[in-house]
Amino acid sequence: NMPSYAPLADSPAPDVCPVPQQQQQPLTVASNPPYESALAITTATASSSSSESASRRPLVVDEGTVPITFLDASHNRFTISARRHWTVRQLKNSASDVCNTPAEAQRLIYMGALLEDFDTLERALRGLEGEKIVHFYPRPVATQNTSASGDATSDAGDGAAGEGAPDSRRQRDSILVTPEIFQAQQRIRLLAFLLLFICSMNVLTLATIFLGPSAQEDSFDDVPGPPGDPTQITPEASARSWKRSDVWNMLLGLVGVYFGLLGIRSSTETGLNIARRYFYGLLATGIIWISLQYHSDVIVIMRQKKS
Repeated sequence: NMPSYAPLADSPAPDVCPVPQQQQQPLTVASNPPYESALAITTATASSSSSESASRRPLVVDEGTVPITFLDASHNRFTISARRHWTVRQLKNSASDVCNTPAEAQRLIYMGALLEDFDTLERALRGLEGEKIVHFYPRPVATQNTSASGDATSDAGDGAAGEGAPDSRRQRDSILVTPEIFQAQQRIRLLAFLLLFICSMNVLTLATIFLGPSAQEDSFDDVPGPPGDPTQITPEASARSWKRSDVWNMLLGLVGVYFGLLGIRSSTETGLNIARRYFYGLLATGIIWISLQYHSDVIVIMRQKKS
């Protein structure tokens, strides 16, 4: 028999699993200097990174506008902020206040081409990337000429037909003198002069052959040289005879002389029709000359094969 013990009435019941309670102390930065310095460094780093990101952030620029620089005849520059969807006419209207010239009297040139009013800036300026410099020239004032019958005519157009015609048709009739076009005129003049010189020499050579003595005619002032080795045969010099192919070469040389003179004239005048005639004539002359040279070379090769 196990002895039984009666619990005491005054003693409290013990806990089943007593857990020691730890007192939580609040984290104070002031009581720990190392933590305070680390917090200060973290705060300074965060502020510097935020300021650096703010400084690296690009400026807010309206992406719908592009700067276009105007350059007048006096080399004065002024910039116009234009919208990407604008036309050339809207650009002129915006620049009228800056250059003190109405839109109707403005002529804008970009890379040697006259800008049309109905073209968009994207098409007229060949893209809007990079710096765009447009040459600005005011339109000259049209003068009125009074004929003997009393009818007033204008130099800018042909009466009522000129009034109803768009500005683009009248603008195509002249090429303005810009630095780009001036350089192009110098190159055209040099090319035309070389063409004129070469074709003139060719024509003079063929004319000398045509008017000179033929190969069959004997000269009376031939002096026989000293006798040499009888076994050594040297060909005697003879004048070149006129050939059938020389007719085509003569005609081609005359055409080259004509287009050479036309090129020199087109480099000094401002007409567009004469420039087109020179271009197409020069192209046709070159094609015909290459064809004749190819034909003559083929004939020579065929003769060599037969022999």
